[in-house]
Amino acid sequence: VNSMYHEIDETFKNFDIKCKKLPKQLKEWKAYSDLKLILNSFQDILPLIEELTKPSIKHRHWVLVNQCITQTSNANTNSNTNANTNNNNNNNTSPALPLPYESDQFCLGDILDSPIIQYKDMIEDICEGADKQQLIETKLGDVKEHWDHRAFTFIPWKGRPVSVLSSYTAVVDELEETTLSLQSLLSTRHVTPFKDLVQQKLTSLSDTTDILELWIKVQLLWTSLEPVFTGGDIAKQMPTEAKKFAKIDKDWFKIMGRASETRGVVECTSSDLLKNTLPVLFVELEK
Repeated sequence: VNSMYHEIDETFKNFDIKCKKLPKQLKEWKAYSDLKLILNSFQDILPLIEELTKPSIKHRHWVLVNQCITQTSNANTNSNTNANTNNNNNNNTSPALPLPYESDQFCLGDILDSPIIQYKDMIEDICEGADKQQLIETKLGDVKEHWDHRAFTFIPWKGRPVSVLSSYTAVVDELEETTLSLQSLLSTRHVTPFKDLVQQKLTSLSDTTDILELWIKVQLLWTSLEPVFTGGDIAKQMPTEAKKFAKIDKDWFKIMGRASETRGVVECTSSDLLKNTLPVLFVELEK
């Protein structure tokens, strides 16, 4: 239907023009009135068909459409039946059937035969929600793509066989921006189908932020003390502290070696080695 929409629209517009050009005498016939009614009805429903054939419409939206046309229709039918019973009227209205959207035989005729136009506002609301959900899904995909490939930059540290984090401020800023964006998504009413995914990603990036902030603190402490305890004189004057720093230095080399091989921001900060070692190093370096 989607690929044929414009062809259908153009065909019926041309047909409507031809209908309007019919002789005045023919316009007095009941057949003309019936035909005009059919054309007007189809042109009313055509925008809904266009909305329902957009890529944003998923299985869950067809479920809502069916709930709309069946439950609402059946409620109206029951109301009419009760009224008819009270009036001793045997004219019953058949309840609406759900659209067979999962069937290979689902076609335009199924929509045209349904009472979907009666619930135009409700269907439009569903379609509008689908568009907004697609935007959320796209945003979530962009976030995943970005952080699946975002990597840290490392630089050598003063001739020693170890690298340290570089240009990490940009990563911190990006994490903050993404976190605020995900929190904003969680506050929208259309996030429901993706709420768990958004929350999981938000939690993951919040953990990444916490680990990175601790990592930066440890690096600043290590880089300030490393020249002191590897320079020679002070290390000789403070052998106990120098011995403690040597242990810290060894652990720092270990986590930085692993991190510089991994490089990925989320992957690095998800490392158990990093998460378990950094708190210990921070406490020891602050003593």
